Amino acid sequence: MMEGLVIAKYIRLSRDDNDTGSISIPNQHTLLDRYIEEMDVANATILEFVDNGYTGTNFERPAVQEMLELVRSGRVSCIVCKDFSRFGRNILETGYFIEQVFPLYGIRFIAVTDDYDSDNYKGHTGGIDVAFKFLIHEHYSNDLSKKIKSALHYKMSNGELITQNAAYGYFKANSGKWEIDENAALVIRLIFKMAVEGSSTGAIRNYLCAAKHPTPHEYKAMKRMCNLVPKCYWSIEMLLRILRNEQYIGTFVSGRTARKHVASSAVKSVDEADWIKIPDRHPAIINKEDFDKVQRIFAKQRQTNPRTAKMYLLSGKVICGCCGRKMTYGGKLNAATFRCVRTLADPSAKCYKHTVKAVMLDKAVLDIIAKQAEVLLGVDNLTGLRSIDQVQLQIIECETQLQRYITHQQESYEKFVTKEISRTTYQSTKNDYSTQINKINNRLSSLKQASQMNEANEKMVTLADKVVNMQGDEEQREIVDAVVEKVKVFPGYGIEIVWKFVDFETRA
Repeated sequence: MMEGLVIAKYIRLSRDDNDTGSISIPNQHTLLDRYIEEMDVANATILEFVDNGYTGTNFERPAVQEMLELVRSGRVSCIVCKDFSRFGRNILETGYFIEQVFPLYGIRFIAVTDDYDSDNYKGHTGGIDVAFKFLIHEHYSNDLSKKIKSALHYKMSNGELITQNAAYGYFKANSGKWEIDENAALVIRLIFKMAVEGSSTGAIRNYLCAAKHPTPHEYKAMKRMCNLVPKCYWSIEMLLRILRNEQYIGTFVSGRTARKHVASSAVKSVDEADWIKIPDRHPAIINKEDFDKVQRIFAKQRQTNPRTAKMYLLSGKVICGCCGRKMTYGGKLNAATFRCVRTLADPSAKCYKHTVKAVMLDKAVLDIIAKQAEVLLGVDNLTGLRSIDQVQLQIIECETQLQRYITHQQESYEKFVTKEISRTTYQSTKNDYSTQINKINNRLSSLKQASQMNEANEKMVTLADKVVNMQGDEEQREIVDAVVEKVKVFPGYGIEIVWKFVDFETRA
């Protein structure tokens, strides 16, 4: 009779599974509950872990991680799941847990419909039958993913709209096709008209803000919430996305992103040469002649704009101290400025028409960096950081000891399986080794934290040396990137620098 047990029920359903049939969550509940009822476990504690909508190709799942944490702390006696594939589809990772981790912690593992119970194998893992089932599950997952990708690619190649939402300027009709949303289309035509006539993106943005035109995101939100008051804060990036979007000439564009790997939710950008483009797939808002003319204007600007060849000193680091938004860089040479454009449509805002000259800001930041570097180099207790970090030697020693105890623990389990030692002896030695392993892990954690602090301080002192002797624009840019996280600019030329190193902290 099994008494005093803690049984963990594990249930998983991925997004690619149909929530019906034997693998649905309710059916897995019923199956596992009936199986546990037939076990002689009247006094057992039953825990339940459910991952709904997670792939089985990896173990980045919240419920399974919570369950494994209990396994590591010795608070689970038995794990029950429907089959191997519910626990995991990757043969290497799943096999590692079933063959090494669970036996090490004395965990009984049961896969009900695969007729697998680790108690029936006593020291071996099920042989070719189990391995073959693992291979089938993993092959099924990879094959399913390929079929789904192939089906989506086929639909995209035939111009089928697989997205739920239409682009700004369109709406998705009942037929599934895109139709023109005339209210939004008026704004798009205005943007292209101004661009064709020679207006800069900055001038177009300023006009849209002043005319109180909602941004694309706000326009869609207003359709759902009638009482929403738009802020009308257009950005250059919004305009560029519209002015470069071929969908406004009726071209179907798809396949611009792809999943990074099987069943991953993370995506990556795809080269434009690999995009799927089908002309005349939906009504055009802009004629092709105007669209091509705008693209030629962009190409000419890229050739003549010096910023395309060389980034400015504080690129991407200047933040408005009032609204917290990035300030836009614009202008020529010594006349260039950083400007807050988020509040151009709001005269009541503190940062309305807030600007600062780029040359003055660059000089102020470089002066502050130089002064801070001189202060740091004058602190005696930092010079000792240049010596070899002795903490690394202690880390190596601890890691060696840790591996030794882990090996001893594994050897102890092997002796127990082969009946060279009793269960009592095994449990005693296992507890002793676990205690030592925990102590070493705690020591390692402290040493690695100290090592990271020393490395950061060493890097800071090296940078301080370099700052005092910095020369040339390229070296200045390198140093600013290394020590400055962002620069907050307030009306009246007040600035606050957020440093990448705490010791550099100052305020001007």
